[in-house]
This record gives sequence, C-alpha cells and structure tokens, in this order.
Amino acid sequence: MKAFLYVVVPVLLFTACRRNQQEPTQPAAPGTADFSRYLAVGNALTAGFSNGGLYRESQLNAYPNLLAQRFQTAGGSTFVQPLFNEDQANGSGYLQRTNGPVIAGFPTLGYVTSGTAVRSWNPMLFTKYTGPAPANLGIPNLRLADLTTAGYGSAQGNPFFERLLVTGQEQSTYLDYVQARSASQNGHTFFTCSVGSDDVMQFVTSGGREAITSTTTFTSNLRQLLDVLTNRQAKGVLSNIPDVTTLAYLTTRTIAALQGPNKVIVYIRTGKGVVRPATAEDLVLNDADSIGLANKTGLQKGYFSAYPLHNEDVLDADEVKQAQAAVLAFNTLIQAEATARKLPVVDLYGLSGRLKAGLTQDGTTLNTTFLTGGFYSLDGLYPTSRGYALIANEYISVINKAYQSNFKAFDLNTFKGE
Repeated sequence: MKAFLYVVVPVLLFTACRRNQQEPTQPAAPGTADFSRYLAVGNALTAGFSNGGLYRESQLNAYPNLLAQRFQTAGGSTFVQPLFNEDQANGSGYLQRTNGPVIAGFPTLGYVTSGTAVRSWNPMLFTKYTGPAPANLGIPNLRLADLTTAGYGSAQGNPFFERLLVTGQEQSTYLDYVQARSASQNGHTFFTCSVGSDDVMQFVTSGGREAITSTTTFTSNLRQLLDVLTNRQAKGVLSNIPDVTTLAYLTTRTIAALQGPNKVIVYIRTGKGVVRPATAEDLVLNDADSIGLANKTGLQKGYFSAYPLHNEDVLDADEVKQAQAAVLAFNTLIQAEATARKLPVVDLYGLSGRLKAGLTQDGTTLNTTFLTGGFYSLDGLYPTSRGYALIANEYISVINKAYQSNFKAFDLNTFKGE
C-alpha cells in the first residue's frame, strides 16, 4: 500500500453518499468576490483522493466540487472535473474491506481492480481524459517541488497528470498547465489553492527515506504559482498544511500496543541506521508489514535487536521532529505569501488539532481514529466523504468571513464517514 499511495504501483492499486450532489440550495450573496469562474489548484485533497485511490465517486465528493455547488447559487458557472468515465468509474482502483480476519484491530483490506481506467500497468498509465477543459486541477502526489519539472506529465512522470495532457504536451510543467488554463478566454475569477502537504508527506509515508522539499524551492515555486493565480486580480483562498503527526496512518500502530501487557521491548532501526528500543515518540506506519512474524532464523520482526522494524516501517522520533519543523516552516511561508497578497488562509493545521481532540458538527463527532473516527478513509491519510464535507465547510467559513458572502455549510449527516 505504501508504494501505491505516492508512486502508484499496480499491485497496490470510501463509498460516497450521493444525496449531497443534488441538495437544493437557496440563492446566495457573493459579497465582494466574483465566483462566476472557479479554478481549484492543488494536490490529492483537491482531486478527491480517498481510500488509497482516485475514482469517480471520490472525485464527486472532492471539496472543490462541493464548493462549486455553493458557488453556483451565486452565479457560478458549471464546474468541470476530469471525471473518470462511468464504465471506468473505479479509476485508479481503491481500498475496500474484505472478508478476511481482523488482526490487532486491522481489517483485511483489498484493492478494487475491476472497472478501472488503467491503460498500462508498467508504467502505470490511465485512460486519457477527453472532456472539456477542467476547472479542478488537483493532481495526487503533486509537490511544489514538482511545479516546474519538465516531463512531469510524461509516462515517466505522474500518471494522474499525464492523464490530463493531450499527446505532444507531455513535457509541459504543472505551472504551464495552470497558466494556460488561467490565461484562457474563460480564465478564472476565483481560485482555491491547496499545495505543500506532499512536500512533507512523501517523507512521512516512506519512513523518512524521501527528502523533504527545501524551503528555498518551496518559497520560489509557491510564489510562481500564486503569481499566475492572481495575475488577473482574481480573488481566492489558500490552505495551509495539516499536522502530519495526527494522521491515522501514523497513530494507530502504537508502540504501547506492540509492547503488549508484558511491556516487551520493541526494536527499530532509525533513519541514521541505529538499532534501539522504540519509544512513544516513534511512530509506526499503518502499512508496516511482517511485525511479529518470524524470519527463517526464528526471530520475530520488531522483538529482537537482530531483527528490528525496518527504517521504512517507522518514522522515528528525530524524523517526526523533522516533519513537524517542515510543516511549521512551510505554513509560515504560506501565511506570509497570503498576507502579502491579501488572501485568506484555511487553517487545516488547526483543524487537524481539533480533530485529534474530537470535533462535533451537526451533531456528528469526528476524530482521527482509524476506521471509526469518521474523518480518515481506509488509507489513514485522506478523508472520507464526510471528511471532505468538513473541509468544504472550513473553506466556506473562511470565504464567508473574508468576502462577506453567505454560502451555506454542508450537513455532515448527509455524507458517509467510512
């Protein structure tokens, strides 16, 4: 699972509630912003990634699509998403529960691989999108570090981006793509921009093996992207990066649970190659495998210093601090750019803290607990449909305050939290 979430490996290829798609709404006042042509820029959250994949149902519940429904009550135009076709509605494939046993609180999960849009397994490529120019430009796995990378849309690049490019444009950068969409005759009047999380997330999900984007690159590329988005004096809203240490993906396999009632020692290999006993500050990844299983010499993985949890199984305490420091630094840069451009910021970092403590809205309580918390899908990294509705409500609250609009929040009870 780990490899697919960020590199898309075929062997590791939330069920959306559709009632909200037709929810009747009253006309809204747009306030001081023009929502007639809305453009959404960003990574997996923007695209609607969920349950370890991108598929038609998850796309329909992406927060930009929910926002667009509200914007249409204030004169917004049709919001085009690069949806997977109905006959290939399972898109990249995604995680689902199977009938296998529940082990240590973890259900057996499998990937839906039928009805997908996979046109090539090696390299992984999807059926090309051929509809109208999309307004949702969310690309799973997109880092700001990738913004100006030529060939990012090629067969050797990101298959989610390659899917959107017509033949002959594979060397276009993501910045080129956004600029072309922005500069068109129907260029945007309002935008949302949610970037930066993957510049840390790939470090997290690799157990600290993948590099975190440098602040120099992050700053330069963020400025270039925002220059394009605000070129026509379009108004918009940014979001910052959640606290990655609150992810269900990192908080479910606790060291205390692995130690058991007898408090046995659990050994890990750190990113520096040191083998040592684990502490509560070390975070074990959800898809760490073979924990407790014996190797050919009879040693159980994680319970002998000669056979510790591998570096890629754990975000050790030092790596946790690195990830936390990067998120805080990137969020400071995002806020500085937003302030300089008079743009509001949706505080996803603060939201992650509120979710960790337990957040109640519409009589429904969500938290970060894996499987039962209602916010995280089966990948432990990305939201359920209810989680996406909560994020949409966070955007609506900020937009209403910043631009004196009066868009109605979504009722979380009309979305599924699993």
